[in-house]
Amino acid sequence: MKKSYLDLTALLLRIGFGALMIPHGLRKLDKLNNPISELTFSDPLGIGSKNSLIAATVVELLFPVLIMLGAKVRITTLPLIATMVIAAFVVHEGDSFSDREPALLFLVGYVAIWLLGAGKYSVKSLR
Repeated sequence: MKKSYLDLTALLLRIGFGALMIPHGLRKLDKLNNPISELTFSDPLGIGSKNSLIAATVVELLFPVLIMLGAKVRITTLPLIATMVIAAFVVHEGDSFSDREPALLFLVGYVAIWLLGAGKYSVKSLR
């Protein structure tokens, strides 16, 4: 495959998966304004429900924006990959496949982005 196609593929994946993750982070941000939902948020790392909610919110809002920009993509995808692994295999353990599927799809996308890197169309290439 031509290098230019790989760069366009990296851009498409970064923009697509980044933009699709942001609504998930915004829903968690809304939960932060509701003290009752903090109590019902999963605590898979044992750091407390509120801290888990804050961590998931930051990961699902900040890191997708950095990925869309192409900033340190191989590093910024790692928290999202970890979050999707935890969501698919810890939080939704025992749930149906359809409940796990969104996290698994995001996981595949973020691993692909991690493997491809930022590509030519990124803030990285502006240097």
